[in-house]
Amino acid sequence: MTGEAAPGEGADTDTDAVAAEQGVMAPRSDAGRGAFGPWGQQPPSLPSESLPQHVAIITDGNRRWAIGRGLTPLEGQRAGQEAFINIVRGVVEIGLPYLTVYGFSTENWSRTPHEVASIMQHLPHAARQMGQLFRGMGVRFRWLGRRDRVGSAVAEELARLEDLTQHNRAATVMMCVDYGGRAEIAGAANAIVRDVVTGRLAGGDIDEAVFARYLPYPDLPDVDLLIRTGGQQRTSNFLPWQAAYAELYFTDIMWPDFDRRALWCALETYINRTRTFGADAAGGPPSPPAGDSELSTVTSSGSRPDGWRSTV
Repeated sequence: MTGEAAPGEGADTDTDAVAAEQGVMAPRSDAGRGAFGPWGQQPPSLPSESLPQHVAIITDGNRRWAIGRGLTPLEGQRAGQEAFINIVRGVVEIGLPYLTVYGFSTENWSRTPHEVASIMQHLPHAARQMGQLFRGMGVRFRWLGRRDRVGSAVAEELARLEDLTQHNRAATVMMCVDYGGRAEIAGAANAIVRDVVTGRLAGGDIDEAVFARYLPYPDLPDVDLLIRTGGQQRTSNFLPWQAAYAELYFTDIMWPDFDRRALWCALETYINRTRTFGADAAGGPPSPPAGDSELSTVTSSGSRPDGWRSTV
């Protein structure tokens, strides 16, 4: 993860303080480790029907977390990887179907060559580690982002992880690597133009549902809850199409300190909000935006953005 934040297991003080400040459920202590669940804590009793289907996280804070401890950015990345594994465990424990995390953005190429090289060298190792864990947890991995610029070692390991876990159903975890939301939308628009020019699609037939079919993963449900760690309050070109109606949750916790207990705090905040999708809150339960119901049934026919489409 390219953000800036320590492994979640040692983050009791920071997590408790932020939870108390935001008025949400205080994370459980690790004192009774082994008594709560397979990984040390028991998830809160939240109504499953009120939980979000899709949570997305901007994993910000790795570098600042490392610098504040006199460590290198790479050590921050490694700590962020531990936090990611912790969060995935929390997702499985509480029963979230979809998690998407911002691993490396198209803008991150502008960082120093040394830092970019360190990240790219670390990613294959991280993918192999995730393969061992995800198989045991029943987690499916998917990669969203350009596949033609990250180098063969990274591309091969991430694609191998997709293939290795494609039949897992406990949860789907999407990692965005070399991803930018505007580039994703531009790629879909270019693919639509090609199909209009070749006669496969009529220009007058293009609406939101049709456009969504040209995104790299048209079956991906819209984001319900978008979390950003690290204290910043912006969405940074992350899933602009999918997160158009997402609830936003910002926290000062750096990404390596954001553990599954902090995730559960965010979920409790989410279920206490009222989502209207632009409708009158007093007029009854909201309906999803037009076109959402069609996304799960679209096929993979037609053009796809160059360099993006998964084969899994």
